[in-house]
Amino acid sequence: MHHPITESYNFVLVLLSFTIALLASFTALNLARKVSSSEGWYQKSWMICSAIVMGVGIWSMHFIAMLACVLPAGVTYDLSIVSISIIVAVSGALVGLFVAFQKNFTKTKLIIGGTTMGFAISGMHYIGMSALQHITIRYLPVTFILSIIIAILASITALYLFLKRSQKIAISALIMGIAITGMHYTGMAAAVMTMQDTSHHTSENGVSMDFFVVAMYVAFGAILIFAFSFISSLSSDRRLAEQIALKASILESAIDGILMFKAQGRIIEFNPAAEEIFGYTRKEALHLTIFDLLFLFDQDGQDASDLYKQLTQKVDSIIGKRFEIMAYRSNHAKFPAEIVITNLFYAGKLVYTAYLRDLTEIRKSEELIQKLAYFDHLTGLPNRNQFNQLIEDTLNHAGKNQETVAVLFLDIYRFKWINDSFGHLVGDHVLKQFSALISSNLPEHGTASRLSGDEFVILLPHGDREMAEHQALDIMKRLEIPLQVDGREFDVSTNMGISLYPQDGQSSEILLKNADQAMYAAKEQGRNNYRFFRKNMKTKFSYRVAIEQYLRHAIDNDELTLVYQPKFDARTCELVGMEALLRWNNEQLGCVSPEMFIPVAEESRQIIEIGHWVLHTAAAQMKKWQDAGLNAVSMAVNISAVQLHNEQFIPSIQDILQTYQLDPKWLELEMTESIEINRSSMLEKLRALNRMGVRLAVDDFGTGYSSISYLQKFPINSLKIDKSFVQRISGPDSDNSLIDAIIAMGRSLKLEVIAEGVETEEQFAYLKSHGCHQVQGYLFAAPLKAEEFEARYMQAVLNHMA
Repeated sequence: MHHPITESYNFVLVLLSFTIALLASFTALNLARKVSSSEGWYQKSWMICSAIVMGVGIWSMHFIAMLACVLPAGVTYDLSIVSISIIVAVSGALVGLFVAFQKNFTKTKLIIGGTTMGFAISGMHYIGMSALQHITIRYLPVTFILSIIIAILASITALYLFLKRSQKIAISALIMGIAITGMHYTGMAAAVMTMQDTSHHTSENGVSMDFFVVAMYVAFGAILIFAFSFISSLSSDRRLAEQIALKASILESAIDGILMFKAQGRIIEFNPAAEEIFGYTRKEALHLTIFDLLFLFDQDGQDASDLYKQLTQKVDSIIGKRFEIMAYRSNHAKFPAEIVITNLFYAGKLVYTAYLRDLTEIRKSEELIQKLAYFDHLTGLPNRNQFNQLIEDTLNHAGKNQETVAVLFLDIYRFKWINDSFGHLVGDHVLKQFSALISSNLPEHGTASRLSGDEFVILLPHGDREMAEHQALDIMKRLEIPLQVDGREFDVSTNMGISLYPQDGQSSEILLKNADQAMYAAKEQGRNNYRFFRKNMKTKFSYRVAIEQYLRHAIDNDELTLVYQPKFDARTCELVGMEALLRWNNEQLGCVSPEMFIPVAEESRQIIEIGHWVLHTAAAQMKKWQDAGLNAVSMAVNISAVQLHNEQFIPSIQDILQTYQLDPKWLELEMTESIEINRSSMLEKLRALNRMGVRLAVDDFGTGYSSISYLQKFPINSLKIDKSFVQRISGPDSDNSLIDAIIAMGRSLKLEVIAEGVETEEQFAYLKSHGCHQVQGYLFAAPLKAEEFEARYMQAVLNHMA
């Protein structure tokens, strides 16, 4: 017999069921964050935990809500069926989460997962209802179906809230709790229960119980599960927070730019190094896409589209590979960058990380190294390394196409004098202006290079004899205008040697060597000349090399000698001094002209040792003659700029004078006018010699850049008029104005004026009548060996001594 049951509820248990629903929703949502932010086994572990908490929570809420319904005495529960309902709830939650948290999440998967989960929850509910014994239950169709629909909608809502991480958990838990509770009580409302007559029925599985006490136990167990899960989640959150802090610290301190962006290109992270590299603040960068920084695209967006495809399809050429691109700063300036792009799934979505390094400074360093390796740092012209490559490429091309090539080898006339006299700073300025001049008017594809020092080469592809000659004449014409350095004019000139491919050589080495030989041949003709290479020049070039080699052993082999050319008073023709002149007689080379070996000695710096030998020999000879009674006669010795620059020069003069016990006033040092001194250190050396009592003379006066201010600055005693001016006195184009000016200048400065190279009576008469103080030359006496000098000018003295 059946008795209808009027449903009534224990509102304490109703409230408890709703509380359990809220706690279950909150805990499950909190665990869901771990699922969406984890990968691999961690994600699966958190998914299982979340399904258990959700399933147990929903079951606990349903079971407590069922217990809240006041039923007649004798109603029991079948525990096996209750256990099945728990399994169904947990399994349904697990299936729903598994479907929803697939990588490629879609709305369809959300609906499928939510529907599956809804049916599982409905099944759990109605299986749990069937666990009631001694009660017959039938369901109202409309309400029954509505409860299932609510279960499905509640499940879809729950999964959506699981995935919607931006939603606040408390609000999501409230919505989810209300949905779950509403589903249960709708299902309860669908049930029409009647009490069976229990007098004749018993159940082995039925358990009689105090429903309120059981509800408390279930609630307590569920809360324990929630608490344990929540504490585990908090512990995981703490570890996650520590990891995030560590990663943030790495991002903050990384010296490379780090950019995180979504698959669509939207930037979501931008570290301080990236701010410095690109010029955007993090706040500004988060409103940009990766394409704004790395790949500026055209109007149709094709480049951006291609990149998007490469990134989303994980093309091997992009992902994880190191490559270089041109990136763009905030001011749209391009710069080279090295980049590596990686990807990962975060919160179910594809996220990229770009590690970027600014290569600007590295490229500048590489360019500087390249420039230092292949370009001259002073003039900016290609250096020897670059020239060697250029000429090889040019000759290879010319050989294949049967073309000609011209090579012009040139240097700066008397550049060593400029460097020694005015200092390296002035010399550098001259080199820069000279290099700019020779490289500024070249034909197409022509190149000027600096090999070393003042040696330059001009390479003319397609160059023939006419082009090379035109280039040489153009350079010499433009050099007619003096160079301006620090307010001073320098009358710079050059000598050029020219060789032509293929007739003068087939290789770069031979062409350069032959052009060098031609340049030395041009030097023999004086300043501002050029010569084309000829085969007979090889002998002359080899001769110069031999001079330098044999000169190194000239002192040891006793090959050097001094000859003495007398100087006379222009008024009385009395002997007043002599000039020591160096001669060299080599066994292999024979008698070598001073005009040949002195420049070589200066360039190789052998002049320091040779000059020291000359001073010692001349001093020893003068001591001998003074001891013989020749007292009122001075000894003049030529010195070069190289000697004067030597720090040991002044001490060596002091040592020589002391060694031979000579009065300094009888020693006269002759310097060419080209030794113009601007540096205080050089001027101080001359003043030191003057304080010692040594006389100083300017030789070859009139050929350089001297002025009254120049002469006033120097502590000099006499001027020597260059023989080229003296020879003009009796020449067809006689012009004596310069001699008159020199004599007048010497008189005004109270300097002795000496004329050298006097060879005719006419020259002597003119010099004497215009007030020249001393003369020397072949008219009076040629340079004499020591014994010849003694025989001519000291015999009477020697006889008297005897």
